[in-house]
Formats: sequence, C-alpha cells, structure tokens
Amino acid sequence: MTETPWRTVNVFHHEHDRTGLLLDAVRPFIARVAPSVQRVYFQPHWRRGPHVRIPIQASPEVFDEVVAPAVAGVLEPYLRAHPSTVVLDEGAAHAQHVRLAAQECERGLLTPWAPNNTVETEPHDRREHVLGSPAAADLLADYYVDTNDLVFDVLDWIRGGGSKMALAVDLFIAAANRFLPPVTYGYMSYRGHADAFLAKMPDGLRERFDGIYEANAETFRQRVVEITGAADHHEVVPFSALLDTLLRYRNQADGLIGTGELALDTDPNGEPEDWGSSWSAWSDRSPFHRALGSHRPAADQLGGWNTFKQYRVVLNWLYLAMNRIGIGELERNLICHVVSRAVEDVHGVTAMSRIEDLIGFVDSGGRL
Repeated sequence: MTETPWRTVNVFHHEHDRTGLLLDAVRPFIARVAPSVQRVYFQPHWRRGPHVRIPIQASPEVFDEVVAPAVAGVLEPYLRAHPSTVVLDEGAAHAQHVRLAAQECERGLLTPWAPNNTVETEPHDRREHVLGSPAAADLLADYYVDTNDLVFDVLDWIRGGGSKMALAVDLFIAAANRFLPPVTYGYMSYRGHADAFLAKMPDGLRERFDGIYEANAETFRQRVVEITGAADHHEVVPFSALLDTLLRYRNQADGLIGTGELALDTDPNGEPEDWGSSWSAWSDRSPFHRALGSHRPAADQLGGWNTFKQYRVVLNWLYLAMNRIGIGELERNLICHVVSRAVEDVHGVTAMSRIEDLIGFVDSGGRL
C-alpha cells in the first residue's frame, strides 16, 4: 500500500514576530484544509530565509482541489495585506545557517533565499534520517497535529499580553520535576544543554545570560519553589496540558526506543553514534561535558538508561513546541540557563557535584 504523499507549503515572511501570520493566516488555513487531509501542522523554519513551514499529508487530488485553493484564498491574501517590510542580509546569515544545517542534519539548499512575502510548495522531508524510521516520523507528526490547537491558544494568550519567556520558564521547571524527579535531577539536562550551547558561542554570552538571571533571580527562584511545591502543577503552570500530551507521546516513543525505531543519537549521515561521543570537539570550554565525557562508563550508563532516553524525548519535543510559539535557539538556551541557576540556588546543588556523584556511583559498582 502506497503511503499518502507529503508536501510542505512554505510561507516566507521575514518579520521576527510572526504571531499575526500564525493566528490570522496559518490558523484559518489549517482549519480550512484539515477536514480533507490526513495530517497538517506548522513549524517555523529558517532554511532559504525565515518562513513558516506547513507540512501536509494529502493525496495529489486533495492537494489540488483543497490545499492549493486555500493557499490562494487565505495565505496569499494575508501576505498582500500584511507584507513583511524587514530587509535581511542573506550573506550575513549564511554562516549561522551553515552551522544550523550541520547541527540539525538539515538537507537541502541554503541559498538562494526565497523572496520575502511569497509562498512555495515543495516535497516535505520527514527527516527519517534523523528520527530513525517512518514510525518515528509518524509519531512526531501526530504530536505536532495534536498540539496545533494548544499552540494557537498559547499564541492568542501571548498576543493578549502573556509572556512567552515566563511561560517557558514555568513549563521547563514543571517538566524537569515531573519527568525526571526531583527537579535537582531533571534540571541537569538544562544545564547540559545551556553549557553545550555556550561552549560553541563567542565569549561574553554566559555573562549576558548571568546578568539576565541576576536581574530577575528572586522571580526565578520563587517559580522553582512554587511549581515544585505544588500538589498539582496544573494549578500553577499555564497551559500545562502540554505536559500531559508529552506524557502520552513519551509512552508511545518508549516502544519505538525499545525496537530501535526512534533514534536519539545520530551522526550527520544518519548513522548511530554513542551519546556524548562528539563532545570532545568543544568540551574544553565546558567543564560539565569535559568531566562527564571523560568518564565513559558513567556517560555510557546515563546515555543508555531508558528513563533518561524517555526524558530526552520529552525535552526535545517540549523544545519543538516552544519553537512554534517563537522561542528559538538563543532564547531556549537562556531559559535552560536561568532555570538551572534558580534550581542550584534554591537547593544548594551544582552541576559538577551531581556529575561527581554519578561518577562515584558508577565507580562503586552502581547501575542506573
């Protein structure tokens, strides 16, 4: 049986804030086509210029009879009525895009950019070379589809004055405490992600991140105390239904992890690699990764621990949801950093002490 094909409608719109585009064009577009197609969702993207990518699984007939008219009737009129006037420097962005393409194993041309305020249709890359299998690609697509409405609700809330950064801080704290409790364990992934990012960035960024934390430290620490101390985090974290959705998909992903159909560690060619095996390229700038990466028994135990694998899926897919509300790589790693510092301040722990505890546990014969 031939699978229904995927294509993506790419809406190139160079404004940094695309909330209006998402709510007033992408949302009604999805509402119009969803009853007729198998799957449809959206995700912001950067390749060949900033745009909103709308992957659609539909037969060629449905694409021609339903999707194409919706492009002409919803998306293109919005671009004419609300054109992006931002002028971006394609050449200046190229080095960053080369880095992102390598980091994300993104295939396809980086240049030339598509013109601003245009719509293009192309075959959709389901990224099976990264995810590991068609089943994993299907599961991720289902997650995106299932969270369409919730993400649009969040965007409505943001347009009404809600802070996407404050929301993300709350969700990150709640996720760490719920999925790898207590928070003094779960937060370690945020510390690792932030430190890996900072190790690859120019000097001075950590100081900027620290300055933001220190200017708001009391608020961040208070959120750690309130969220982790709540009997039910749903009562103190807005839109925490996202975490319930992540729980369902974590449980489904676990089956694919067990069969090897969901890949968590692949090289740029899509081949499996050991967790942490690539850290040596930059770990001289991250004591966290240098300490853990240099003790392969501890790194291998942690990387092979099934509970940790499940947690990695939760965080990866939480980050994807945050990207949909406008939190990109820089903002996400800032949030990882401030949440980590808040947890460390509230509980009197450090990342290095946690790593030393793990190494001591493994050296004494312990197993996760």
